[in-house]
Amino acid sequence: MATYTVLQNDTLWKIAKQFYGDGDLWPRIHQANLSLIPDENKIRSGMHLFIPDGSTAPPQVAQPQSNGGPVPPPRSLGDVAGRILAVAAQRRGIPYQIEPPPDGVNTLDCSLYVIVTYRDADLPFADGVRTAEQIRQSCDVVDGVAQVGDLVFFQHTYEPSENPGLDGKVASHVGIVADDSLSTMWDSHESTIPTRISGVDQTDIRTPYWRSHLLEVRRPRGVMANVIAPAQPAPPPPPPPPGQNQTFTAADIRNVLPHAGDNVDTNWPYLVAGLTAAGCCDPLTQIAVIATIRVETSSFLPIHEYGGEAYFTQMYEGRADLGNTQPGDGARFHGRGYIQLTGRSNYQRYGAALGIDLLSNPDLALQPDIAAQIFVRYFTDRGIPAMAMARNWQAVRRAVNGGLNGWTDFTAAVEALLVIAQFRGML
Repeated sequence: MATYTVLQNDTLWKIAKQFYGDGDLWPRIHQANLSLIPDENKIRSGMHLFIPDGSTAPPQVAQPQSNGGPVPPPRSLGDVAGRILAVAAQRRGIPYQIEPPPDGVNTLDCSLYVIVTYRDADLPFADGVRTAEQIRQSCDVVDGVAQVGDLVFFQHTYEPSENPGLDGKVASHVGIVADDSLSTMWDSHESTIPTRISGVDQTDIRTPYWRSHLLEVRRPRGVMANVIAPAQPAPPPPPPPPGQNQTFTAADIRNVLPHAGDNVDTNWPYLVAGLTAAGCCDPLTQIAVIATIRVETSSFLPIHEYGGEAYFTQMYEGRADLGNTQPGDGARFHGRGYIQLTGRSNYQRYGAALGIDLLSNPDLALQPDIAAQIFVRYFTDRGIPAMAMARNWQAVRRAVNGGLNGWTDFTAAVEALLVIAQFRGML
């Protein structure tokens, strides 16, 4: 089974055409990746897909053979990750079993699944390593950004009867990080969800259950031993301390805002620049920004308020509290942007603060750079970064909305982003 990284503008039909010579065979790829892409129309660039056997096109990274012998050690962490994922996917559907002990072929538990996957990827653990905690002790803590193929450990999914590690903790479950946004893992566990296989499958680790049991991410020492270092490697820059301008990626945000698409690539840099200039580009404020945008405009675009001229006139014309003192102000200064800047007085106030003539041209509030500046100014004016730093998410939502409208979507985004930030060492 090959792996493939989705490119911009890819479709399952195009990928099937590349690998099988027939785009109509796209359901074969869809079925192999159902837990990652339940909707065949919603694939995103950067996704790692598994291509079932039978393809005619070469995989993206060739793996040389030597006289029928073992595959030589890969030359980069990316090659290692691709190999691990390909092997991990081959065991999809093998049943989960604890008692009697699984045989490693027809039945697997979580730790044995990881052990045989790494073994078949030519990265075996030492003899005697069997439990999740023993695997954890055979790994190094990831220094920097976790990546596909690393191992994610959980605690208190049950209470193992073994000695804790030096940190006083015991891992009770382990899985293989399955995607760049750190939202899924390959693992084996018993599921009570009808749509989820009880056994080997991809698991969403953004759910409250997995988030509450998350312990850490580690990388097996065998992975690093199998990487050939480049000649004269440049020393990596020191990672910034927690909370200092580490930002979520566009892929992270698309994972949380499924309808955002490429708008994130265009608009997120402006928001980051605005937060940085305001001195509040910490991860928790970023989470507040992204979660707010998910509720206010899920497309990650600054937009016009919904409605037409008659509606805006009825709602806002003559409203002294909005500064609408001139005929036509109600429609002219209707809501625009990420958080719907509304009313003559607000357009005048934010325009003056930013040095922009919003009164003469209110549609400037829809330009990505200006919309971002207005959004950040709105956040700072209301003290929302401090609310986010205190993790008072209800206060954040009320400061924008006046209530808790959209609370379910807001908290779903917050919880998913907190998981990513914890994985990345951003918090």
